[in-house]
Amino acid sequence: MPKKHDGVLAIQVTMLKCGAMVIASLYDHRVADGYSTNLFATSWANITRCEPPSILPYFFPINARQPTHYTSSVANMFIPLSNLPSPESDPKIGSDLDLESLTNRMYYIKGDQIKKTPTFVQSKWAWKSAASFLEDSGHTGYICNIALPVDGRMRLSEGEGVEKQKLMAGRLGNVISSLFEGSSQR
Repeated sequence: MPKKHDGVLAIQVTMLKCGAMVIASLYDHRVADGYSTNLFATSWANITRCEPPSILPYFFPINARQPTHYTSSVANMFIPLSNLPSPESDPKIGSDLDLESLTNRMYYIKGDQIKKTPTFVQSKWAWKSAASFLEDSGHTGYICNIALPVDGRMRLSEGEGVEKQKLMAGRLGNVISSLFEGSSQR
């Protein structure tokens, strides 16, 4: 992978002996999400083949402060840093937990499996996996957070008509948010 020292995008192009080309990119997730990057790469590939872009990009800013509807779940999504205990005030935090012991797991579940499985079963499986990890690692009193990425393009264009949905489908920029919940293993 290319190294991204400064800026928001690093691209590395590798030419193979057979004549093929491998393009790798590294980008700042605060600027673009995976969907936007895929949209950019697909359009770029089409343009290099003298084809029109598959989706015309939409660069205009969105007004996320006025969503089509608001739910109270947003109030429980984030916690101010000032509400978190510091390692000095809580001996449990600093004792045997360091940055090396933090685990980040990503699960790949095929779309057809998700369609067949009710939502409550999916979340139960994710929580069971997280709780098993905490129990197996001996960290039974620690909190585990699970984050689920949500594509805001669909949410922001919901009920706004076909034209707005087309514009949001071509939106370049970060429109992914993560819904998360924390729980301790018991």
